Amino acid sequence: MSRRIIVWGATGYTGGLVARQLAEQDVPDVVLAGRSGGRLDALEAELPGRQQVAVADAERPSTLRALVGGDDVVIATVGPFSRHGWPAAEVCAEAGCAYLDSTGEPPFIRRVAADLAPLAAERGAVLAPAFGYDFVPGQLAAVHALRHAPTATGVRVGYFTAGRGARRWTSGGTTASIASIVTEPSFAWRRGRLVSERAAARVRNFPASGGELVGISVGGAEHLFLPRSFPHLRDVDVYLGWAGRRSRLVQVGSAATALLTRVPGTTAAADRVSSWLVRGSTGGPSAQDRAKVLTRVIAHAVADDGSVLARCELQGPNPYDLTAALLQLTARRLRDGEAKPAPGVMGPAGLLGVEGFLALGEEVGLRVVT
Repeated sequence: MSRRIIVWGATGYTGGLVARQLAEQDVPDVVLAGRSGGRLDALEAELPGRQQVAVADAERPSTLRALVGGDDVVIATVGPFSRHGWPAAEVCAEAGCAYLDSTGEPPFIRRVAADLAPLAAERGAVLAPAFGYDFVPGQLAAVHALRHAPTATGVRVGYFTAGRGARRWTSGGTTASIASIVTEPSFAWRRGRLVSERAAARVRNFPASGGELVGISVGGAEHLFLPRSFPHLRDVDVYLGWAGRRSRLVQVGSAATALLTRVPGTTAAADRVSSWLVRGSTGGPSAQDRAKVLTRVIAHAVADDGSVLARCELQGPNPYDLTAALLQLTARRLRDGEAKPAPGVMGPAGLLGVEGFLALGEEVGLRVVT
């Protein structure tokens, strides 16, 4: 049997973009998977070429186990991952196959890295969570900066966007993911170890081409995976710049939320409310709107005293188009044997090697600005 690429969550917004890119490239042996057979058939009918379809539901993990084999490469795009993502990651670890996902949810990434690494290593599985706009380009910018500052002991990464004028620039799944992690604890890499830290605990300005940008601290895959490729890193910071000038207000709100969640039952109640108010799979920006909003990421390699030793700014395609390209191109590399990582849970540099990671960045259109 040929090795297959399974897009689980293909009828969602991001999954649909991945499926379309694979179809447009006429990639063989692609399976479109999701919980609605009718929607899968409709998607398959509108795509060029021919794909297989398969019903698989996170609420029924047995359907995933029946679908996935050890030779497969699974792309999971089912946000919010805190509600729907765990079964696919666990099944792939059990099956010993390759797994990529589009999550940007720090608690989910940390859980996969902590809880599934032993099983993945035992079964020969390769798991690479957060393989999209969250948090691949930041790791790429960090690699560029660190190559120019080999003595750096810290790295700071900021995620921003460039462009304006889009009527809509986030999908329903992204909104649901953000809402699902509001009350969840976050983390950071401090003094050579992973520590818990609330989101938006820090605010930082990033000098950039065209003016200064500001972001709030968040947990990211960088904290988990960059120190593996660069063991001398003592500190890793990741910042999200979507709030812009309102970042200080977000920081105050985060502190207030942290206090509220100490009250028993508050976190569970907030999660129920966010689940009811914010639904996933409600579509996303059109191709025209996506073209108006581009990826922009900045990384600083820093010394012990905080001074900046090297900078890198990357710009590239819209975050959703970028995510789809990263997922499908990497899945093809794994399926075709171009990447042969050791089993375990890893980031892009571990999955592809540093040089292979840099080559992937060029292929998806992430270009160095400074």
